Amino acid sequence: MPLQNLNSHQIAIDSLDISYLMLARLPKSASGALMGIRESYLNAACEEMIAQSGSIDAFTREELGVSEAQPGQLKANLLY
Repeated sequence: MPLQNLNSHQIAIDSLDISYLMLARLPKSASGALMGIRESYLNAACEEMIAQSGSIDAFTREELGVSEAQPGQLKANLLY
C-alpha cells in the first residue's frame, strides 16, 4: 500500500511492530535492560511529578491533559 494511503494511526502501529521485531532480536539481557522496570526509576519519576505539580494526580491533569474521568479508564486498559 502506498504511504500516502496510510493514515497516521496505521503508520504508528507499523512503527511499533517494527520496533517490537527489532527488540525481539536482541539478547534477553539487553531487552530486559530496555524493557525492565526499576524501583529507583519509578521513584524518581514520581518525585519529579510531585515536584512539578504538587501531586501525581495534579501532574496527570495539568501536564498530560488527563481528565477527572480518564484515570479509571487508563487503569482498566493498562493494568492487569
